[in-house]
Amino acid sequence: MVAPQTENASLAIIELTSNWNQHLLELDLAPRTVKFYLSDLARFLAWLQATVGDLHPTYTDIAIYRDHLLSLPKSTATVNRAVASMRVYMEWAVKAGVAKDIGRVKSVRSVASPRPSLTRAEGIRLVHALGRYATLRDRALVMLMLGLGLRASEVAQLTVGDIDIGPRHIDVQVRAERAKGRVSRKVRGLVNTRDAVMDRIGELEAAWISPGGLQKDRRASRDKTLALCERLGRADEAHLPDLSGVRLIGVNEAALAEVVRGLGGLAGVKGLHPHMLRRTYGQALRASGRPIEVVARNLGHRSINTTVIYTMPQGEDWDVLGVEYL
Repeated sequence: MVAPQTENASLAIIELTSNWNQHLLELDLAPRTVKFYLSDLARFLAWLQATVGDLHPTYTDIAIYRDHLLSLPKSTATVNRAVASMRVYMEWAVKAGVAKDIGRVKSVRSVASPRPSLTRAEGIRLVHALGRYATLRDRALVMLMLGLGLRASEVAQLTVGDIDIGPRHIDVQVRAERAKGRVSRKVRGLVNTRDAVMDRIGELEAAWISPGGLQKDRRASRDKTLALCERLGRADEAHLPDLSGVRLIGVNEAALAEVVRGLGGLAGVKGLHPHMLRRTYGQALRASGRPIEVVARNLGHRSINTTVIYTMPQGEDWDVLGVEYL
């Protein structure tokens, strides 16, 4: 049987979390950001109830909680994220009368470490594997991250209408409602990325015009966007279909990560994941002499400090894929 005091505390935590969630929804934050804020608050309130026995925190409580997280141990980034989440919560909670504006709390300072990206040799092997093993869809999805620096979530939601093909380049519009941090941007890619995306669009058009060919290829039959074009298509070559609203790739983030990991295995790159491709793009641009402000804009970073960490060399020099492969 649950003690009345424990039950009341649990109900209070649920009520606070629910009110906080409603406030976050009104701010129109990205779903991933809301998720982090809510999980950080739930852990903090549970700790607060277990230690202080009071769900009306002060900034001093948050400072003690920060030190508690460091003793577990937690990484500096994890601790600072929790502190940042609690600062945002406290701004709301003080105004709502459920927290006390007492004390102060500082983030933990540390020297940023380089984030893993592809070396030049690994990048060349991956590009080779794309040409040898990947379907047109999978080659396009990798090049959208490697050659344009798109996030996995942005690739998953990209439509044919977001793409503008030039003679030797490709422009991709990343819309604010689909981007982390709600930052809209247009990114220009080079010829290899252009060719990969053009081949994918050509595949979708062919499926729309000439339905009936998917059964010959098991890998293609698992391509839901391709299957959709084949099922709906009744156009002819004189009247090409309007594919502007069709998802270019049409897989969710989990499936996209699985594709990247599999192609990484074929290229001998263990543990390859989508964000490594994005970081490699940023490092390739910086190594080629592009200003960091340009790299930050292309990556969709609100803070240039994030770009600095992304593009920090892993060694003494830039051992990274050349832009001629992008």
